Amino acid sequence: MYICNLALRKQVYASYTYDAHQAVDGSMSTETYVRGLEYQDPTSCWLSVDLGGVWDISRVLLWPSQNDYGSSFDNAEVRVGLRAITSLIDASAILDNQLVWKQDGSSGGGSTGTAWAPFIINLQQSPVKGRWVTVQNFPSYRLFSVVDFRLAEIEVYGTPNTSPLPPSPPPIPPLPSPPRPPPSPAPRPPRPPTDGNLALRKQVYASYTYDAHQAVDGSMSTETYVRGLEYQDPTSCWLSVD
Repeated sequence: MYICNLALRKQVYASYTYDAHQAVDGSMSTETYVRGLEYQDPTSCWLSVDLGGVWDISRVLLWPSQNDYGSSFDNAEVRVGLRAITSLIDASAILDNQLVWKQDGSSGGGSTGTAWAPFIINLQQSPVKGRWVTVQNFPSYRLFSVVDFRLAEIEVYGTPNTSPLPPSPPPIPPLPSPPRPPPSPAPRPPRPPTDGNLALRKQVYASYTYDAHQAVDGSMSTETYVRGLEYQDPTSCWLSVD
């Protein structure tokens, strides 16, 4: 007996879409357009619903687009499990959840097989325990195109699961502490006294410079830049102190 839609207004995640919530808003007049991020890579196109708790899932309904587009599903898959799928980095872990249904090519849904009928996935004989329901599309023809699909609504039905959850995985060990920085270099020793320096503040001449006097001003924080006047002629570059 199916009492309520477990997916209704639950949190939805998708590879790329602006309207993921419309897949669980309870309305057939709205729809979600989901697309992948990598050309010709169907694993990059997915939609995932968090049911908010662990359930024994016995039925899933996929309602394709109800507008003129009709069904865009082709070799679609539905998985149920405990592995959270919330971001692009989780895409490779979708396979951790159990495959409960795979579409046969691009066949329509329901007993009529029409483009707008729902795909009905019955699991009453062997309900599947899970919190996350993921939809993917694997079109047989995707040459030079991004994989996508349109979904009007996803409905999920089941009963609360009372079996204990598996133990949580061990915590990730902390990262090692970064190595200590090298010791700071020893401070430069003070400049020896300039008493007796015969060049201190004397007249200076140079081949080409604007600050020749800084070579004899007694300060190590200033300097003189001297250059020659002839290319490749070292004799044209000089400084002289009187």
